[in-house]
Amino acid sequence: AAAAAAAAKPAAVYEATSALLSSGQRMPMIGLGTYQLSSADVVRKALELGYRHFDCAAFYGNEAIVGEGLAEFVAAGRRSELFVTGKVWNTHHKPADARASVQQSLKDLGLQQLDLVLVHWPEAWAASCSDPTGPVTADDSVTLLDTWRGLEALVDEGLVSSLGLSNCSLAQVEEVLEAAKHKPVCNQV
Repeated sequence: AAAAAAAAKPAAVYEATSALLSSGQRMPMIGLGTYQLSSADVVRKALELGYRHFDCAAFYGNEAIVGEGLAEFVAAGRRSELFVTGKVWNTHHKPADARASVQQSLKDLGLQQLDLVLVHWPEAWAASCSDPTGPVTADDSVTLLDTWRGLEALVDEGLVSSLGLSNCSLAQVEEVLEAAKHKPVCNQV
């Protein structure tokens, strides 16, 4: 009877805790999305509970709060345990604007490097489109590949480890894959 009970016991299932990206980095499978996060204490509690992946975006308007929550952990020499994602918003697709956006994110988060930067949406908007719920004007002077090439320079300079896309169609992903020096490691949707 004991042998039958042992044989009926289901085998342990291995649950992956991270994904190996094509860049060689490991991205934790569970992360804290920071949209509408309004307290650094939430970040500190997430760290205490074991979260190591923080999904941020300039558009969320709270990267300084996230940075405040990460500060003590980073100051303790534990930055290498974190995986921090940032995103470039639609009004910052021109290469110089994308660079400025990433540099501001780094400053606000209190970091020297982002592990992953995503193009938040593939559509470029005019800089005057600050309210996404209002009318938006497309900025046809910049393409997704222009933005990508600008972000690739940040990888080359060591400010960003990996690049990815967000909310892109298969055709858009394929376009970037074909032309990219640094291939996208993901398409977050």
